Amino acid sequence: MHKVKQTISRSIPYLGLLSALICLIISIPIALKTLKDYRIYQHYSTRQLEIIAQQSQATPQELQIIDISNQVHDNPLHIALITGHGTDIHGFYDSGAVAFDMSYEHTHIQYIATLIKANLETLGGAVTLFDENVYRNIKYHGALYDFSPYDFVIEIHFNASEHGLYSGTQIIYNTYNDSDLTVHYAVSNALQLITGNSIVYSDDEFITQQTIAQQGIPSMLLEVVHIDNQSDYTLYMNHQDAIAQAISDSLVTSLKAKEARSK
Repeated sequence: MHKVKQTISRSIPYLGLLSALICLIISIPIALKTLKDYRIYQHYSTRQLEIIAQQSQATPQELQIIDISNQVHDNPLHIALITGHGTDIHGFYDSGAVAFDMSYEHTHIQYIATLIKANLETLGGAVTLFDENVYRNIKYHGALYDFSPYDFVIEIHFNASEHGLYSGTQIIYNTYNDSDLTVHYAVSNALQLITGNSIVYSDDEFITQQTIAQQGIPSMLLEVVHIDNQSDYTLYMNHQDAIAQAISDSLVTSLKAKEARSK
């Protein structure tokens, strides 16, 4: 009995250490999330200038000169937003991918497109929203779109993969018009701060992107996150405003930097 008491008494310090270790393990994810949110919401602007500076070979101080906060510009950026999927000119509706909670991709596209549009207009952009199935209108109905009035076009989608195995942001461009990918990498790097994973790559199979590229207008197909992946979808739902703001800010800042370099 005495030996048992000795064993128990000797075990108490170890039990205390074990409890402390368990508390530490539990607190790490909470601390990381808090740190990530702080980085997203408090340090976004500074980091974004550093990223764009790397892509544009300018210093963050030089980019700071480019004022994107004014709501009125003498020469506003003309930006087109295309919502992927949706209804074509004959009334056919394509809902797109199915999200983790069984909601539809097109619903999420429409929502974030309205956020991005509002942000861009606040930053002084002149924005046109094509809330229609541009892909089907071109491919099946021979619709003609003139994108020449725009400085940049973003086609917005959400991605999905088999069994929700993949995650992260993807930005796709057409090689017909890939002479300057500064804007693509600026948006990608901005989103990577939030989604944790973002890549830029070329793929010439997308008809809408082909059409825009052949008119000599820079554009991207933006796959915001994989909405069938639980982690991606949860992150997106918790940070919709931050994601929309990151897209808008990085787009305008990098386009303004590009415009300034061309003068």
